[in-house]
Parts: sequence; structure tokens; C-alpha cells
Amino acid sequence: MFSYWSRAHSLKESRIVFPDAIGLGIFSILGAQLALDLGHSWFIASMLGVMTGCFGGALRDTLCNEVPFIFRKDQIYASIAFAGCWLYFVCQWYLESESLALTIGLLFIVIVRMLAVRFDIRLQRDHTAN
Repeated sequence: MFSYWSRAHSLKESRIVFPDAIGLGIFSILGAQLALDLGHSWFIASMLGVMTGCFGGALRDTLCNEVPFIFRKDQIYASIAFAGCWLYFVCQWYLESESLALTIGLLFIVIVRMLAVRFDIRLQRDHTAN
């Protein structure tokens, strides 16, 4: 009986990973762009983009009585959003095309998040701490 529930849980989680990655990308990039439009620096804009992108998933998981992805052990989540925001800024500056930069940043976040889940890429933990 326990294996049934754990299998059902992992099946439900596997269905949400791709839409979650898309949501993370869209809201991170759009949150960062809004912060730039309000006159904030790239660093502040990227942090606000990460908070915007991560909060939606955290809220969804909390309402579903699940531990949010961002709080799960060793998950690469906010780091991908941060890097994607910076890639968006750099592409926007060099390419001078808003839509192309947005597409590149969004695709980076989605693809890297999916690769991290597929190949179980995680952040390294400090095993010396108790």
C-alpha cells in the first residue's frame, strides 16, 4: 500500500515539473523586466525576478499541501532563475531585441531546469556541518 501512494505522488510530481519550469521562466523574466522598467539596477532586478518566479511555485505547492520545490533538499531552482535573468539582461543589452532576449532567457530557464530534474543535478551540500 505504501508503494502505491509513493508511486502516485511521484507520478503527480512528474506531471507538474514542466509547467512549473515554464512558470518559473516566465515570471522570473517578467518580474526582472518590470523591476528594470522601474529603474532598479540589474542585480536588484534579477533578485526581484527570482522572488517573483519562485513565489508562484511556492504558493501553488503550499496550497496543495506539498513542500515547495524551492525548499526541497539540494534542488537547483532559484539559481537557475537568477542565471536566466542575467542572461536575459545581457542578451537584451547586446542584441537590442526585447523579444529575442526574453525568448533566450525563458528557454534557458526552462531547459536548464528540465535538465537538472532529468539528470538529478543538485547543489553540493556541506557534509561537515551537523
